[in-house]
Amino acid sequence: MIEKIVLRLLSIKSRTTQELRKKLSLKGFGHDEIESVIQKFTNLGYLNDQEILDRRFEAFLKRGYGPRLISLKFKQQGLKMPPYPTSLQKEVAQTLLKTAAFRKKDPQKQGAALQRRGFDLEVIYAVIRA
Repeated sequence: MIEKIVLRLLSIKSRTTQELRKKLSLKGFGHDEIESVIQKFTNLGYLNDQEILDRRFEAFLKRGYGPRLISLKFKQQGLKMPPYPTSLQKEVAQTLLKTAAFRKKDPQKQGAALQRRGFDLEVIYAVIRA
């Protein structure tokens, strides 16, 4: 029965092992039962936290999120933040500044918007002054 539930949950969307543990515990399954089914599905290749992490990281980069916001979202999902170098931050921030929504703003508002998206202050100053 638990395996059918796991298959249904995974068919809806890909989930991390922590997200799956949480869903199954809310449905009333015991710890040992949950761990055994997670181990089984990991061995079968249906659960792969690293693949999910890579896909979600790329999606967050495309949305123009900075390292602080991505780190917060990953922490909520039970994932570990991958490296996000300053050069990549600058590249993503410069791409955002070229969009129509950012071009209309004055530099102070651009900086505030980038800060809300989770970028480091040094990167914001470097990108806006460039």
